[in-house]
Amino acid sequence: MRVVGVIQARMGSRRFPGKMLARLAGRPLLWHVVARMRQSVSLDHLMLATSTESGDDILAAFADGLDLPVFRGPEENVLGRFAGAAKCSGADVIVRINGDAPLVDPLLTDKLVARLVSEDADYVQAPPGVPCFHDGVDPMSRRILDRLVQEAGEDPLAREHVTGYLKAHPQFGKCATIEVEHVLRFPSPRLSIDVPEDLAFFEHLYQKFGAPPGHLDLRAVAAGFAMGALKREGTWG
Repeated sequence: MRVVGVIQARMGSRRFPGKMLARLAGRPLLWHVVARMRQSVSLDHLMLATSTESGDDILAAFADGLDLPVFRGPEENVLGRFAGAAKCSGADVIVRINGDAPLVDPLLTDKLVARLVSEDADYVQAPPGVPCFHDGVDPMSRRILDRLVQEAGEDPLAREHVTGYLKAHPQFGKCATIEVEHVLRFPSPRLSIDVPEDLAFFEHLYQKFGAPPGHLDLRAVAAGFAMGALKREGTWG
């Protein structure tokens, strides 16, 4: 069973161009995601999936400097990029990782992957109605990825959001659920970086928690939100 983490990232964000190399706590955003995911014990392989556009050459070069393998595919077809990355890496399980989510959590990733594998499921999520404070990690089986390409390859939701199609069509594949840790049972705000103000918010978090680069604790942030001490705007009570 080969588990491959595929980081989805590109430089051409419309709302925040170049964000993947924007600095957070002194390090580029992509560096944070790679450093955190390399702490996962369930991933046999980690790679970057980006586009063939020339604007992403700099991102591919940065990944090369991190000894991170790169697959490049169509800019407007994320599903195609994942399919290509899965094929070239020989993946049986693919963990979709959002490159703009600097709090991706290796412990939660390992828990999600373990349940997916033990249940021989196609994807895994929190039970219906149970919130889970996290963003940026979605494991799926290779067979469901291949089926998405074959049966939903032209669907805009599948092409752009991949696992979003599975959540919108729950009967498409077999879904397993995890028991969510108590500290993470809190509705999650958006924990990705889409605009420059988001980057400032996460910089604020790093300063408040005094965390070294790549080590801002997801559970500590969740507790801050749950206690009302932290708000999405980055202000403290």
